[in-house]
Amino acid sequence: MAMIEEGDSQSLMNLFKRKQAEDPMFFYTVQVDQENRMANFFWRDGRSRIDYDCFGDVVVFDTKD
Repeated sequence: MAMIEEGDSQSLMNLFKRKQAEDPMFFYTVQVDQENRMANFFWRDGRSRIDYDCFGDVVVFDTKD
């Protein structure tokens, strides 16, 4: 938490929106907590979707302690 700064979540949302504009298959979703703070997010790019369709595997990184 010490590395999270004000505006980081908005920067991430801006990045996701840019990626989605560049790649129509880019997908993201965000969960917020009761105080409307970002709690979880998921994203995948078009290439990941194609790979999943071909191979049926997925890799997930859960960075929660």
